[in-house]
Amino acid sequence: MKLRKLSFPIENTFPSTCPLAIDILRLMAGYNDMAIVIEWLEERLKEPEEFDEKTWAAGRLDLQLRLLFAMMHETLNVLVEIQKQPDFPKLEKSLDDNGQAALGFLRQIRAGQDELGRRLLALTRNKTAYHYDHVEFREGLKRLLDHFGPNSPATILFIEGESGQEQYYFMLVDAIRAEITHGLTGPENKQYLDKLLELTRSFGTFIESLLKAYASDRGLKTDFSLK
Repeated sequence: MKLRKLSFPIENTFPSTCPLAIDILRLMAGYNDMAIVIEWLEERLKEPEEFDEKTWAAGRLDLQLRLLFAMMHETLNVLVEIQKQPDFPKLEKSLDDNGQAALGFLRQIRAGQDELGRRLLALTRNKTAYHYDHVEFREGLKRLLDHFGPNSPATILFIEGESGQEQYYFMLVDAIRAEITHGLTGPENKQYLDKLLELTRSFGTFIESLLKAYASDRGLKTDFSLK
């Protein structure tokens, strides 16, 4: 991993008394969270050969995608709120062409003008993040048993990590969760992953353009440009 540093004065750059600055910090927090999860996801893309390890890896991927779905949903909510700030229209006009295009795409998704994006966000908001809802799990279990039969077996994996201590992996509940989300994070729905990655790339383009425009507007010497 190659790192470089950039330092800036906090209060002069993001004053605590400036609502626009606070909303930009909120967008930056969403960017951080998604970047970390995407790095984690990319490090584990290679599929294991052994069946049980594949099952564990599939559960990890489902978690990673649910995290990304939830983070993107919340980040788009912040995007709606920042556009209500009185100073935002001026800043928007200063975005470069790529930033303008990225913002337009994100707005389309948030407004539900993209069918795939609309379903993705609706499922995220209602079911996929961390909602361990009693009724949803009951109905998901019923659908699972309808598919595979009432006497179908379930398996628990006992996984020993580097510490030497075992932990469980309850395969049944992730199968139920797949039923709850109608297979949103299943391998047959790669289109959702592609859409999500397209969203995160667009958000990255937008945040870079926004930070550069913000620095220019405030007369800051900080260069937020990516290399």
